Amino acid sequence: MRTTGVAPARRGAPNICLGWLLACIMLLYAGSAQAQLPSVNSGGVVNGASFTAGAAVASGSIISIFGTNLATGTMTAGSIPLPTNLGGTSVQINGLLAPLFYVSPNQINAQLPFETATGSASVVVTVGSSSSGPVTVNVTSSAPGIFLEPGNRSASINADNTVNAANNPAASGSVLVTYMTGQGPVDNPVATGTAASSNPLSNATAPASATIGGQNAQIMFLGLAPGYVGLLQANIRLPNLSYGDYLMTITIGGVASNSALVTVSSTGVAFKHVVVIVQENRTPDNLFQGLCTAPYGSAQSCTTTATGSKYDILTQHWLNKKSATGITEPTVIPLANSYDLSHAHSAFVAMCDANAMTGACSMDGAAGIACSGTCPSDPQFRYVDNSTGILNPYLQLATQYGWANLMFQTNQGPSFPAHQFLFGGTSAPSTADDAAGVFASENTAGASTDAGCTAPFGTTVAVINSAGVENSRIYPCFEHSTVADILPSVITWRYYAPSAGSIWTAPNAISHICQSTGPGGQCVGQDWSNNVDLKPADVLSDIMKCNLRSVSWVIPTGANSDHAQSNDGGGPSWVASIVNAIGNSTTCDNNTGYWNNTAIFITWDDWGGWYDHEPPTILAKPEGDYQYGFRVPLLVVSAYTPQGYINNTRHDFGSILRFIEHNFGIQEGTLNFADARATSDLTGFFNLDQAPRAFQTVAAPQGAAFFLNDTRPPTDPDDD
Repeated sequence: MRTTGVAPARRGAPNICLGWLLACIMLLYAGSAQAQLPSVNSGGVVNGASFTAGAAVASGSIISIFGTNLATGTMTAGSIPLPTNLGGTSVQINGLLAPLFYVSPNQINAQLPFETATGSASVVVTVGSSSSGPVTVNVTSSAPGIFLEPGNRSASINADNTVNAANNPAASGSVLVTYMTGQGPVDNPVATGTAASSNPLSNATAPASATIGGQNAQIMFLGLAPGYVGLLQANIRLPNLSYGDYLMTITIGGVASNSALVTVSSTGVAFKHVVVIVQENRTPDNLFQGLCTAPYGSAQSCTTTATGSKYDILTQHWLNKKSATGITEPTVIPLANSYDLSHAHSAFVAMCDANAMTGACSMDGAAGIACSGTCPSDPQFRYVDNSTGILNPYLQLATQYGWANLMFQTNQGPSFPAHQFLFGGTSAPSTADDAAGVFASENTAGASTDAGCTAPFGTTVAVINSAGVENSRIYPCFEHSTVADILPSVITWRYYAPSAGSIWTAPNAISHICQSTGPGGQCVGQDWSNNVDLKPADVLSDIMKCNLRSVSWVIPTGANSDHAQSNDGGGPSWVASIVNAIGNSTTCDNNTGYWNNTAIFITWDDWGGWYDHEPPTILAKPEGDYQYGFRVPLLVVSAYTPQGYINNTRHDFGSILRFIEHNFGIQEGTLNFADARATSDLTGFFNLDQAPRAFQTVAAPQGAAFFLNDTRPPTDPDDD
């Protein structure tokens, strides 16, 4: 099997089955030196992992030889390349000396030379000057065996690098590393007795498959374990399984291995697709008052603290330090309103109104946020009017699936840095800047409001330092890893956005993805060309054509964005059209459809200057100069999200990144940016112990056909 090129998930083999494989394949029979001829048991040459009697073995694999008087004592090899003589004991197979791991009077562990031809092979053990009679063993191209722990348990490592055990299960959907032998030919041949290389890897070339609990399991990597002799490593993604022990079998070249147990827990989440839909500039108090009124709720459905199973929405008495009473009663505003509020970092500072002693936000300063356009009185203290039902798609999704009471934007500012956090975990120009608490903190300005590595010369973005001071400006082109960079090679991604230079098109600001022709030029990088789609509605056609990527970020046009002053009210229908396309998919993914294997996250990139009553947590320095920002809505939709589920854990954009990492078998926090600083991974929104819920179409004024056939020129969601 030619694997996909995914590097092994483990950089070193575990302390099970290794230490020269003694723990798994050594059967110590006490005995002293014998002055008798060595003798190999009939059928005593077996696969060193499975010990299956009478089964064939493969060249290059680890074998065990059982008999009597096989050595004058017990000895293990101490270096690589492995020796062919240990304490006077040697093994010849068809006249070829076999490298030795271990010898004892009753057992030898050796490597069957790669040069051994298929067919019947003669095995002779020599101790000093005495040799055993020959014993034959059948050699085939492939003869896989899984190393075993007590209780017929596979020698496997979970995604967190711990040993899989009955009391330490692997998360459903995570990547399990299993150790084996007997793979047969590899594409990067290794000399007999020497360790396999990590660069290049030695991939097994024979066709291979795996089943766990009778379900097909994806093999992410199958090849020789780097640094070890004859050891085969299989990285396998677990299928969606409920908690329990399951038999695993791996077939290579048409030959099935022994079946060995793995323990799986459904507390992990595994979806083939993760879709992140990003809308614009709203808070829960501004957009979701409908959860507190009929028909989606009542006054009793809501509370002012995130506890229990109520929605944390404040319906009255919004704090306003500029009011004589200290409060302002909220009033309604259309979704497609005629003004916009500042959501710059200075607006965050004003609304937070931090306590001088504690640094905690008082949340009474929203009246200090600037307004542009046709501004009414108290423009910040408004919530979206749903008397026409325009928000019903959002409210239906919130009450039918998952709602986060405490989702906060990571950054304390507007869209450009917010999208950098959503895609790459940071708005810092570099990894070192992130560690130092230096972040791009505003939207772009200067010669242009375009963003990224193709912005015209003279375009700049403000940078905030660890003291919370915006004291410099830089060109908006950065270089650091993003989530897209750490995805395994078999995991695909796509970023849908309305234009190449938008402040919402996060990949344009990552130098190695964009590979710009220069200021005012174009992104020409392969990752950009393959994965950035500049027509948002293409997500709908990709779903219909069964071309949905593993991870998708979906950015709307301005009309469908919910952005104040620039939207036309199309946002709820736009979001519903994507959810409906996924939910009603029946033929994709081998006729299973997308609904049962897709997790959908719907969030808003920043608070937009609107009032919200929940104060954010402010991180310690150095990142605390710019993290965290105010609350934004988060809806979580899947076949495994319980109806009406309300989550009270604190989340931020880093939590979405942690979920993506978790779901695709990547160590959570790998980027070491917002993903590492987040304290949650959103897995609480999914219950894989329940049967998948049947999808119910979300009612909306406009469907997919409207957006697919919309001929209006796309506008960016945010240009302020």
